[in-house]
Amino acid sequence: MEASIASDLLRSEVVSSGSYHVLDRANMSSILAEQSFQQSGCTDSACAVQLGQLLNMEFMIYGMLLKAGTVFYLAVDMISVETSQIVKSAKVKMDGIDGLEGAVKQVVTEITGIAPQKKTTSLVSEGFGVVSITSQPMGCEVVIDGKPAGSTRYFKELKTGKYQVIIRKDGFLPKSFELEVEEGATREINVILREGVGIEESTSKADRHRRGVKRNALLLSGSAVLFGGGYAGGLLLNRRGQKLYTSYMNAPSSDDAESLGDQYTRTYNAADALYIASECGVAFAGVSLTWLLVDLGLYKKFKKLKEMAQVKAVLTPERKALVLTFQF
Repeated sequence: MEASIASDLLRSEVVSSGSYHVLDRANMSSILAEQSFQQSGCTDSACAVQLGQLLNMEFMIYGMLLKAGTVFYLAVDMISVETSQIVKSAKVKMDGIDGLEGAVKQVVTEITGIAPQKKTTSLVSEGFGVVSITSQPMGCEVVIDGKPAGSTRYFKELKTGKYQVIIRKDGFLPKSFELEVEEGATREINVILREGVGIEESTSKADRHRRGVKRNALLLSGSAVLFGGGYAGGLLLNRRGQKLYTSYMNAPSSDDAESLGDQYTRTYNAADALYIASECGVAFAGVSLTWLLVDLGLYKKFKKLKEMAQVKAVLTPERKALVLTFQF
């Protein structure tokens, strides 16, 4: 993913430098598709020359993003398609992947000899600046000073001043930073999130599933009451109906028999309704129990992740302790 971002940034910076005419990606892919050329795994000079010949290019730029421990290297070569000779080369060391954008700018400056300049004009309101935030992956939530402000790609005018920004997405570790907006200036930020669950997300999900456990426990209890009450009520009414039926069969007159028959019918209908309610209680209990177990398992999972992502020192009367918080 980081190599793909480096490729896109490099293409953009070379175009911005104005030193070369650059074939856009759509035309490049179209030509290679017509030639049935598979460019995956093309990382050496011979392959770059072959590509350049197919695309009718004068120069080709190719490179690698390397990692050694916690240090990254961006190595880029420019090769002449006609002579197959490397005409320019640049390599930049980065302490972390967050320095990728600056490393790409430095590489392009070394290759072209010209610092990239963006030929853009912004009409910004007085007292405002423009903020552009992109991310990998796309669609991350942007939170500014504790309030949801949109999602990436984020592009808006903000009043001048300093802001606390958080970029977050479920399943990825969030990133936070301080953003200073200057009047009339455009601030561009690219953020790369790594997969994982941080303290904030694990806390939120643990709380949500804890509430789910309580809710489903109440539903399970209600279902048990519905089942027990319905079944017991049905039995009582069923017994009363049997007595009414016996009285109905032994009634001395037709008027008494009609009255007892009506009571008998109503009693059995009520008993049937309670039996149906009891059966519904069983069904609700099954669903509630299933979701209770699911929420309970997820609650334990995210509670454990929260405990793993947060470590606090124990404070004792004998010695002072430093409170430590770790995110991974």
